[in-house]
Amino acid sequence: MAAITSQTFQDRPLLSFPRVTDVLAAGARLMRAAWVAAPKGASVRSAADEAEAVRRMADGWMDSDPAFAADLYAAAARHESMPSGH
Repeated sequence: MAAITSQTFQDRPLLSFPRVTDVLAAGARLMRAAWVAAPKGASVRSAADEAEAVRRMADGWMDSDPAFAADLYAAAARHESMPSGH
């Protein structure tokens, strides 16, 4: 003789109250973590420093994509020659 088992299932609403509060609490923790990890002040870099960083990036691309590296070098030169504040 075969046994027949019965189970009772309960439907939970998709947006039940505990789930909403859990999501809001997780969002608040995420916002706090982002706030704490955010830089406290913008560092001021000169155009020459920024151009040098772009040139270093171009050096890394020279072997695999020389045309892109050339564009980066040109952009660095343009950026360095621009008046300050732009």
